[in-house]
Amino acid sequence: MTERPATDSLVFGLLDDGPTGDPPLAAKLRDFTLWWSRYDYRGPVLEARSVEALLDAAAAGGHRTCLIQSPGNLVRERWSPESRGNVGFLEALGRWVEGHEFLAAGRPSADDDAWFGLDRRCLVVDVERWRSLPEAARTAGVPPADASILPLDPDLLDRTIDLEPHDPARRRALARFLEDGGRAIERFDPREAGDLGDGQREFLEIVARQVAHARRGVFLWNIESYDDVESPPPSHEGPLHSLYSVAAGFKPYRILKTHGFDDRTRVVFFDYSAPALAVKRHTVEEWDGRDYPAFVRHLFEVFPSPETYYQLWGDCTPDELDWGEVEAVWARELERWGGADAFAEHWRACRALPHEFVRCDVLNDPWTLVQRVRTERRAAIWWSNAFFTMIGNWFHDAEERRAQFERFAERIAATCHSILLYGADSNNVSVNGLSAGEYWVRYRQGARSALIPTPLHRKDIRT
Repeated sequence: MTERPATDSLVFGLLDDGPTGDPPLAAKLRDFTLWWSRYDYRGPVLEARSVEALLDAAAAGGHRTCLIQSPGNLVRERWSPESRGNVGFLEALGRWVEGHEFLAAGRPSADDDAWFGLDRRCLVVDVERWRSLPEAARTAGVPPADASILPLDPDLLDRTIDLEPHDPARRRALARFLEDGGRAIERFDPREAGDLGDGQREFLEIVARQVAHARRGVFLWNIESYDDVESPPPSHEGPLHSLYSVAAGFKPYRILKTHGFDDRTRVVFFDYSAPALAVKRHTVEEWDGRDYPAFVRHLFEVFPSPETYYQLWGDCTPDELDWGEVEAVWARELERWGGADAFAEHWRACRALPHEFVRCDVLNDPWTLVQRVRTERRAAIWWSNAFFTMIGNWFHDAEERRAQFERFAERIAATCHSILLYGADSNNVSVNGLSAGEYWVRYRQGARSALIPTPLHRKDIRT
């Protein structure tokens, strides 16, 4: 069997065949597909009005495999602890591609608009094999008898959600939750959504949960990796004068560990969630750095759910939490720090630092934070994926979020040229290893679009 393409040779393609007659809804569906693709895929996205044009563009770009989606098809991703050993969609797709000989794979369909007998809303094509077909076969859309047209692995198809935009009744059912600038989602009730399709109901339920609760949400652990902060840029010399950070997990303290600090280092936590700031303040003031699972139980009592919304894996509540998994997650955390004693000693030094707590929504109004940023030679800021959240992506399209991110990056660079940046841009592409001034200069030279991201980082991580 010939060598199959790896995930870095795969490109996503967006088929411009959204519902006609309703341009605003078609634009939202396109944005939804781009949005959910960007959780796991941060490469270029090709866009064209036909499958053939997408494959031509993929071939011209040197890509060997193309995942094609229509607007309204979503790639589902869920956060789960490392102990579960779950594999993301992109990695699972790469494994499947590497293990199969095929021309195209997807969901078999007998519809008139099927492509090579497959539902064009979500299909995978071997670009090199397609290009090797006789031109007549490619033009007619009819594969040779010996072409390998396969059903895609059911597990991969199960990781996608179909918003059914080509069904008029389903389209109307979805559109009503986009009314009032998206605020209609606040009226979503899964118990009274019988006219919605299963995929629509799942999508809206996920979004509605975050819209209702994210502004009082708390992340006790970091979803994202520490890999981007483990090695500061070669030009960096500690200690940090200031660290600005979202109020989430232990990553800010990892930045202090790897970038250096002294007893005058200032820690400024910012967040749009008042409970996140309150929990972080309480943790700094009350926790001794030992037995975090026991302290989490204490937090659940002092800051009870549902008034405080804990962002936990699998969307579980504190009452549903598997405490065996909590212990495993904490054990994995301690491994990163070299054991319980090493972590406790670092925590003791960090909690003694001067801390500030600032309520600020950096997506919509970063000025409250920018006013706290000092012009210093040694500083760092970590904003995680504040410009790519569920709530932000629902209320703002890709171009709006790009403008919001650019406003933030420009203001930070103007205020503190040398501050080190850690986070993600509006395409969920990693930003790290650069000063604000250098980043802003290089960013403005890039493509700056939702389709072609600007990868300016030393380490690519998923946020």
